[in-house]
Amino acid sequence: MISTSIDQTLVKGHKNYGQITDELLANTEGRPPLWWLVGIALGGLMLAFGGWAMYTTVTVGLGTWGLTNSVAWGWDIVNFVWWIGIGHAGTAFTIFFLVFRQKWAGSINRSAEAMTVFAVMCAGLFPLIHMGRPWLAFFILPYPNTRLMWVNFNSPLFWDVLAISTYLIMSITLWYLGMVPDLATIRDRTKNKLRKTIYGIFSLGWDGSLYTYNRYETLLKLLGGLAAPLVISVHTIVSLNLAMSVLPGWHATILPPYFFVGAIFSGFAMVLTLMILMRKAFNISDFVTEKHFDNIAHVLKYGSLVIGLAYATELFVAWYSGVEYEIYTFFNARVTGSFSTAFWIMVVCNAIVPQVFWFKKARKSLLSLFVVSVIINIGMWYERYVILISSLAEDFLPSSWTVYKPSIVDIGIYVGTFGLFTIGMLLFVRFIPVIAINEVNHCLVLVKKTKKQKNMANKHIIGVFDDENKLLAAIKNLKQYKANIKDVYGPTTNHDLIKALTRESLLPFLAVLVAIGTIIGAFGFLYYTSVIDYPLRYSGKPLFSFPPMVVILFLLTILVTGGVSVLAFLGRVQLFPGKQPVMIDPRASDDRFYLVMDQNFNPEEIKQWINEAGALEIVEKEIDTSTLWGF
Repeated sequence: MISTSIDQTLVKGHKNYGQITDELLANTEGRPPLWWLVGIALGGLMLAFGGWAMYTTVTVGLGTWGLTNSVAWGWDIVNFVWWIGIGHAGTAFTIFFLVFRQKWAGSINRSAEAMTVFAVMCAGLFPLIHMGRPWLAFFILPYPNTRLMWVNFNSPLFWDVLAISTYLIMSITLWYLGMVPDLATIRDRTKNKLRKTIYGIFSLGWDGSLYTYNRYETLLKLLGGLAAPLVISVHTIVSLNLAMSVLPGWHATILPPYFFVGAIFSGFAMVLTLMILMRKAFNISDFVTEKHFDNIAHVLKYGSLVIGLAYATELFVAWYSGVEYEIYTFFNARVTGSFSTAFWIMVVCNAIVPQVFWFKKARKSLLSLFVVSVIINIGMWYERYVILISSLAEDFLPSSWTVYKPSIVDIGIYVGTFGLFTIGMLLFVRFIPVIAINEVNHCLVLVKKTKKQKNMANKHIIGVFDDENKLLAAIKNLKQYKANIKDVYGPTTNHDLIKALTRESLLPFLAVLVAIGTIIGAFGFLYYTSVIDYPLRYSGKPLFSFPPMVVILFLLTILVTGGVSVLAFLGRVQLFPGKQPVMIDPRASDDRFYLVMDQNFNPEEIKQWINEAGALEIVEKEIDTSTLWGF
């Protein structure tokens, strides 16, 4: 016997599909509240301040920043690394949901992915504006420019550009594809013609077909698998900008894992901050529950331990090395010297305060969760400040030491990125469901207690169900009689339905072939540019040094494989902007399941079988058979 229940720790209130859809679309279908308009106005003011600062930078020069002869990287790189860290949580949540099948992430990953996209956009502004002439940014792209030169593929700075670009593209792709079913739901529910047209374009003609759902879930798992190593590599590559130098405090093998864990740590803290605010603003406490906050608090608790271990390891290695420059940087400059205030703020905020999450009361209190999450992000900003500024301000040459202070332009650019982030998030929550309806529907879990055929006609029998388990029972019964099931449409699906009707997608096999081809092609491209077309020896290294090329091969493989997989999916299931979906019924994206049957033998028997399975109603309808896949 099979029945439907809801995991009450993830979705409260014994809701059905229709109730979930109504509540989660309330933010997109009603009028914008006053706080939203105030937030847009404040974000606009911050963005205007940042626009002025960027305009001043471009027209006057980098001399308007607080940079000195020794501190060539100031607030710009500090804030760049900080925003990149915040951007890590969205992809991490997607990976938890897709790869590890953690259902608790389903209520959070939509907002976390949005946060990732806007955070990476904010981060990308800093290296762009730091060029001084951002309109010449195209010189960093790997193409044979008019100077007959290629970019330096051995440089971690180029790896940084490629890593951030790949990460941004993958983040936007995962975010957008995850929204497609919900965009279709809004399209089907809205009465406004303009909204229906806009949402219709971006929903790509999604119709909730089980065939499409099967390929869709395969694609998302594939992209999640590709994104998993990308999350690790991005901050690893950012850390290599520092680790490959000789400055005390920078050239350490601990930096890649240290930066990665710190990024996940700060990203989860920002997710916690935003979800607490959204939970209150949109009254979604039934979907973002105490279990979600408890799980994030556990991640922060253990992340804090790892961060504290990294701080202690740095101090121990500096002392144990006996190198006077390292000892001075860590103990004289950071622990007791010019940067001691920032250092101890960093330690207290990141390694000590989050330990309150060992206590259940702290994990259950929204106030303590919110305060600690804000403290962590302050501490992580100071961590980046300490790492970057202290090593640069007091380097090997005491005569060049200087006090670094940010200018009003530095502050303006930083504030401007907050404006961009605020406006981006507010527009997101206004027009897109803050929680993925399709993924929350998966919390309606199954609880177990104990070759294509040709169409005979365009007229089809459709059984309407309000429960996917009754639908599953009907499918098994119909297959027993070898009935021709054409397709299934509904607001969500589950693996039992997919297993009962469809076969595995060949998309993973295609992805492997594309990955192999990309590696071979990219290797040949790098060899040609480095050895044949533009042979230039860097620091006495061979013309073609393989280890640095591994980074390029890795990032290009992810970028190309992900892109081809998305295009293959869209082509196979025929989704594209402007496509008109198969409109079995608008409620197919809301709270009803539709089982479409061919009349290839006695229609009365088919109706009887569907009726016995518990269908709400049975209808006959003309459907264009070219739009149906068949199973």
